[in-house]
Amino acid sequence: MKQDSKNYVVIAPRKGLKILANITTETEPGKDETFICNTVNMSNSGVLIETSHAIPVGAVVNFSFLVPENNSQVRITGEVVREQPVSYDARSPSAKSGLIRYGIRFLDMKDEYRKALDDFLESFTDDSSHH
Repeated sequence: MKQDSKNYVVIAPRKGLKILANITTETEPGKDETFICNTVNMSNSGVLIETSHAIPVGAVVNFSFLVPENNSQVRITGEVVREQPVSYDARSPSAKSGLIRYGIRFLDMKDEYRKALDDFLESFTDDSSHH
């Protein structure tokens, strides 16, 4: 039985990675807002972030973070493709966390940033991938 490979979505391997990052989004034409978020995981094609700020699905954002090894900044344009409220805080399960997770698909980045991102991701080992 032959299967059509076009029906499959290829998902890049994600690294469980918690770092601080910045998101800049246009709140009104000509007005940008920048805020800090935490990453949950990241791949070379996208990132899952956690923040208390509301970002509409479909919004184009600028995602940036510092690479600790060489203190260089990586800047990537991305699109918010999904949102998922975080229903509880693990430290206090009865309390609402007020946080929302957003999946951001990377759309555009300079070659230098792509190399820096690839090198950064390769520097991490994800223990969950070693069974």
